[in-house]
Amino acid sequence: MEKKNQIEKIRNSVSLKLLVIVFLSLILLIPTGFLFKLINERQNRRNEAIYEVTSKWGQSQTLFTPVILIPYKKYRENSKGKYLAHEGYFHLLPDDLTINGHLKTDKRRRGIYEIITYSSDLTIDARFSGGSFLTWPDSPDEIGWSEAVLATGITDLTGLDKIDKISWNGSEVTAEGGIPTGTSVNNGIHTPIRINRETDNTFHMEMTLNGSESLFFIPAGKITKIHLTSDWDTPSFDGSTITDHNEVNEKGFTADWNVLDLTRSFPQKWAGADYQPKIYESAFGVNLLVPVDIYQKATRSVKYALLFIGLTFLVMFFIEIISKKRVHPVQYLLTGAALIIFYSLLLALSEHIGFGYAYIISAAAIIGLITAYVHLIFNTIRFSLITLIVLVLLYGFLFAILHLADVALLIGNIGLFIILAVVMFFSRKIDWYNSRNKEIE
Repeated sequence: MEKKNQIEKIRNSVSLKLLVIVFLSLILLIPTGFLFKLINERQNRRNEAIYEVTSKWGQSQTLFTPVILIPYKKYRENSKGKYLAHEGYFHLLPDDLTINGHLKTDKRRRGIYEIITYSSDLTIDARFSGGSFLTWPDSPDEIGWSEAVLATGITDLTGLDKIDKISWNGSEVTAEGGIPTGTSVNNGIHTPIRINRETDNTFHMEMTLNGSESLFFIPAGKITKIHLTSDWDTPSFDGSTITDHNEVNEKGFTADWNVLDLTRSFPQKWAGADYQPKIYESAFGVNLLVPVDIYQKATRSVKYALLFIGLTFLVMFFIEIISKKRVHPVQYLLTGAALIIFYSLLLALSEHIGFGYAYIISAAAIIGLITAYVHLIFNTIRFSLITLIVLVLLYGFLFAILHLADVALLIGNIGLFIILAVVMFFSRKIDWYNSRNKEIE
């Protein structure tokens, strides 16, 4: 009889029940690992869909223009007394560079995924001073003036829609595909030119360049001025240089950059391809952000799974102590499973109707399901109402954190402090050592 009483006492132990709840909460974290993998898989599928569209239309573009490339030779004596020719290209950048552009955006769909593309109309004007051609690094023995070309670096030539006009010193010239090897320009087009070494040389180009997600520029001039407009209303100005002025409204954006050569890590002229990495590190421009990244927000929401499981279980635990009606661990597990399904449902719906509506529908469905389940267990409107209020506050709290990224850490810590205070208050009268617990007042 005494042994039976001891077993019954252990079974009714509040502390043991709480340990079981903690263990169940930790067990339910296992499915969250699969949720992270699911989100990552869906994000990869989205990226594949984006690549399928952009590989045909044009990917993120970085424009590096204009660059004069002039071949040269320098003879060096080897150990056997013979002179060998070292060949390379001089790179010369303009004194003044002005780019005016307008981006017209379009939303394309591949299945359920949305891809942002753009078509940019660009007008480029540059001036090379005559004094730029008087001195050269590396003291060349021969300079191939007749073989000089003017290069325009374009990261993805698939996006080159058309060139309306190219002129050099007022005369129209023709562009050819490709860039000479051994230069610092990765990819693009070139134009054979005749350089006037005594006076200034001017360059003018009008082109349409297609791309997606971003458009960046290399500050090629001693003074680089860029004016960009677009109908896209959620831009992110990024890169090595901030805008001098930008204006964003519901009709789109306007942005201006004014960059000096002193702020970059490569010179006005150089020999060979030594500066290639540094050139593209100096790029700046605009990212066409999608207002809501559902996968990023879904990932952030899953990180709060333990908090949701723990607090929901804690509410059920307090109700169990107050009502003196036992809740089986399986019932806790079923409640936890409903909380986990919320994240999967949120991800699935957000791919079709957007994150905001998906969150409201998913949260309403899970709140309704758990509240109804609690009512079936305890058969009391009072406890069902308590559960409903707690869950509404929890999901509302998470929704606020996800939409206020800049102050998410502050709000999260304030919320956790309040939750801890409430738990401490309601647990103050629990007799953790007595199998019969007093009702909380």
